[in-house]
Amino acid sequence: METAEKKVKRSVLKREKLKAVKEAASSGPATARLKNVPTSPRKMRLVADLIRGQRVNKALNILKYEAMHPSFLWKNYCSRLSPTGRLKIATSVML
Repeated sequence: METAEKKVKRSVLKREKLKAVKEAASSGPATARLKNVPTSPRKMRLVADLIRGQRVNKALNILKYEAMHPSFLWKNYCSRLSPTGRLKIATSVML
């Protein structure tokens, strides 16, 4: 006799796919995205370029000694990220 495969619901497949995506994101680079920050996009981009691709601990050290105003905002935000991952920064500054 043949073994019949059990049909899986579409909602279960979606849930499993989302779970797999979340697990992959947690092991990948840390993503930092600041929105609705009252500063110029050019200044934010300059500071973001300094720390893009760095480890979180190294980025925090760079931001500690940076004199520009947006470095304070990035430092506060990056301090919440996991210290082991690399930063993948997407700057989307909305005024």
